[in-house]
Amino acid sequence: MSKKTVDPALSEILAGACRALVDEADHLLERASMGMVIRESRDYCAVVCDQYGNVIATGSKDLLAFVGTIQFTVQHVMNDIGISHFKPGDIYLTNDPWGGGTHFNDVRLVAPVFHQAEIIGYVGAAGHVTDIGGMNPGSFAARPPSAYAEGLRIVPVLFQRDGQLNEDILKLILGNIRVANLTKGDLLAMLAAVQRATERLDELAYRHGPEILAEWMHEYQNYGETLLRQHISQLPAGRYAWTDWIDEDPVTGEPKEIRLSIEVSADKLVYDFTGSAPQSVGAANAVYATTAALVYTVTASIFPEVPLNHGMMRNIQIIAPEATVVNAQYPSPVSAMATTVFDIVAACIFGALSKVVPDRVLAASYNLQSFITSGYDPRFETEFVTYSWGPGGWGAGKNTDGRVGMALYTTTTTNIPCEAEERRIPFVIEQYQIVPDSGGAGRRRGGNCLRRVFRFNYNGLLSSFAGRGKFPIWGLFGGEAGRAQEALLEDETGRHDIGLLAEGVQIRPNTRLIYTNGGGGGYGPAWEREPERVLEDVLDGWITPSTATETYRVALREIKETSLSTTYEIDWETTQRLRNEHRNQDGGS
Repeated sequence: MSKKTVDPALSEILAGACRALVDEADHLLERASMGMVIRESRDYCAVVCDQYGNVIATGSKDLLAFVGTIQFTVQHVMNDIGISHFKPGDIYLTNDPWGGGTHFNDVRLVAPVFHQAEIIGYVGAAGHVTDIGGMNPGSFAARPPSAYAEGLRIVPVLFQRDGQLNEDILKLILGNIRVANLTKGDLLAMLAAVQRATERLDELAYRHGPEILAEWMHEYQNYGETLLRQHISQLPAGRYAWTDWIDEDPVTGEPKEIRLSIEVSADKLVYDFTGSAPQSVGAANAVYATTAALVYTVTASIFPEVPLNHGMMRNIQIIAPEATVVNAQYPSPVSAMATTVFDIVAACIFGALSKVVPDRVLAASYNLQSFITSGYDPRFETEFVTYSWGPGGWGAGKNTDGRVGMALYTTTTTNIPCEAEERRIPFVIEQYQIVPDSGGAGRRRGGNCLRRVFRFNYNGLLSSFAGRGKFPIWGLFGGEAGRAQEALLEDETGRHDIGLLAEGVQIRPNTRLIYTNGGGGGYGPAWEREPERVLEDVLDGWITPSTATETYRVALREIKETSLSTTYEIDWETTQRLRNEHRNQDGGS
């Protein structure tokens, strides 16, 4: 390795080239995949790592859970297979949560990249496939007896050698899963993405030389480490704690506590989950890699000036005791990870750091809310499985209202278009509506959630996975909680609350699912919100006039524009009186 410092201009060129490399692989994966989870929702990522398996560059659309975990996957493949066994053209496949993964649906491919017979780095791709076997369609099970019932656990296996696909491995996988055509398409799309990333990284080595490339990777990580350390050094030293709750262990019904304390020192952040609840009997668990991924990526979002690479991770220590919900041991089930532990851990990080960098955090946001349905589609005369999630409200920040009807805030996923779902699945989306007053009130308002109503036109099964039905989507610094999430099923007998962790629910033609995602928490006292903003919120439909008066202490005067339309203006005199009264009740604060 050369010890010569890489020219700053070239360093920026290489950083941009690696990001572009990943974006190109991501785009190929998205466009070539067949499952809606990858193609429409962007539940995927690609990555570049150095010769030691340390993450160097990610893309602009990468799912953060993958970005944070795939380094663990690469290093697990290196250790499990052995570097001496790697050959040019090799690509390995795995989905093992305990090998650096998340849950079984998230399949990863890893390839060593050779240049002139030497490994110069690794590339990888990951994506959520529609089905990977197991006891339930879609491979989600809230109450499986163990991880063995959730789906195929694939330890690192050789998927391609010398450019030739291992057809036997592919047949083995496809012979044990539902909707094999979709999963096959997704696996081959990931394969193409890894092949493209391999070519591009080799081209960089050819253009600039492997020694320069290796030295830049080393320096770029040092840059990330130095930059985050500079931010940490400016924080007040101390220990800052936050506690939040998973609604329940799906088997016992017991709420599961997640405790986090963050110790800030001169050059390090220690994230300590000691005291968190023991691992669930049901699938409300996460493995260590998932918890670590959230720590890394949420920290990076709070300090966006710092590149998300292995260097910045050196400043972070994670303590996650074994056999807890944040570090579940094999074979504890983990398929509900994304709708339970995932968002609560992220919320705890924001909550704890709100005491340190209040201007850089968000109040709590909605939890991932998803359902899986399966049946027979008479239009195409075939069985189907689909995994659908919906947007909700983000928490507000010090200077920003929470985003409305957005995909999960700890990801870069997108909302699935109604037309795409209705084209491929025999249901009709009858309602896709922003819910007024669902965002937590505050000086900065939490984002509103959406209500979606699905009418099913088939006999089949439904499973619902979500959280935040029992514990509040909290606000910060006087901001109020957002609306809770719910899942209602309507048939000829009426409406029934099926719960947020339901599985194997029978559905028939004309059964409706009323799915309401949560609203984000507010930031700061509601009565401090500027009256002009409150009026805009009413006119935009985010809040109702009664909420403007009762919660925000802003009186509005109704103005008839025509016989069919009404608008509003601020009654400043009454507003001033209402706010003065509220201020006096609060002791003049």
